[in-house]
Amino acid sequence: AHVEAGQLALLKFDIPMAKAAFEKALGQNPNHADARVGLARTLVAQFYAGEGKYGDAATNLRAALAIDPTHAGALA
Repeated sequence: AHVEAGQLALLKFDIPMAKAAFEKALGQNPNHADARVGLARTLVAQFYAGEGKYGDAATNLRAALAIDPTHAGALA
């Protein structure tokens, strides 16, 4: 449920809500590849808004690929 909430928040450009939802999902399961990709996308949006570090997004994408090397969202 948290991943879906994060995806919806990101679609609405509510970066703080998206980040919180993805982080909550990862708190429950640090190996959730969809949550890692969602957090990475959120961090990229935060970076472009002038508030984040691009490297943090890359770290989450690498983690998603370590969990699932064929994850389409992490490969895109």
